[in-house]
Amino acid sequence: DEPYVLGFNFGYQDGVLYLHCSKYGYKLSVLAKNNNICAAFDVDHDFFARHENVACSWRMRYRSVLAWGKAESVEDYAEKENALRIIMKQYTDTDFTFNPPAVNNVHIIKIKITRMTGRKFEII
Repeated sequence: DEPYVLGFNFGYQDGVLYLHCSKYGYKLSVLAKNNNICAAFDVDHDFFARHENVACSWRMRYRSVLAWGKAESVEDYAEKENALRIIMKQYTDTDFTFNPPAVNNVHIIKIKITRMTGRKFEII
């Protein structure tokens, strides 16, 4: 009954977030009790000042997304392999081949997004 926050590598495709993790751990017991998820992502940070000697003129550029949904475990081998490809495509253009032990020994969490918001702060 308390918030639990973790950082994850992720993949996104067609309104679905994919996460990968160990098959064991506290996070999975938390999800078994309550599969409601709010995922937060923020990127493109840049700390800058309009006037370097004025403290209140310092700002942070950023882009952020909040996504809500229900988490479910992926058990099907082909779907797990596809999720791993989607995750890797988020970070590289390489089309990887995954060996069976790697696919079988990873836990995939699939989050169907029900609501998403985004925000950015940029000053020219």
